Amino acid sequence: MLHRNGQTQDAAVTSRIEANSPSMPLRLAAPGLGIALVDEALTHPLPEADQLRPVLEDWLLSPIPISAVTASRIQPLKTRRLIDHLALAFRRFDQSPLPLAAPPA
Repeated sequence: MLHRNGQTQDAAVTSRIEANSPSMPLRLAAPGLGIALVDEALTHPLPEADQLRPVLEDWLLSPIPISAVTASRIQPLKTRRLIDHLALAFRRFDQSPLPLAAPPA
C-alpha cells in the first residue's frame, strides 16, 4: 500500500528477483534493471547511488513488521540491550518515507 496526504493506493508489485542483501536491489536498479525500494542511509557509501533518482517521492509505504529472533528466551544483557536499541531506532522510522529509486530517464 502507498499513502499520500490521506490517500491510499494499492500497488501490486511483481518481481523476478528477491535479495537478502540491502545493497543488491540498488546495484540492480542502477544499470536500469528496474526500480528498488532502498533506505537512503544505505545509498550514500555506494557509487551506484549517483546513478539513481527518486521516484514517487511524495508517497509512503505501509509499515512492515520486523522481528528479532534469538536462540533462547534467556538472553545475555548485551543482546537485550541491542534488541532494545533496535526497537527504539525502528520506532523513529515509523513516519519516515521509504523511497523508491530508479535510473535517470
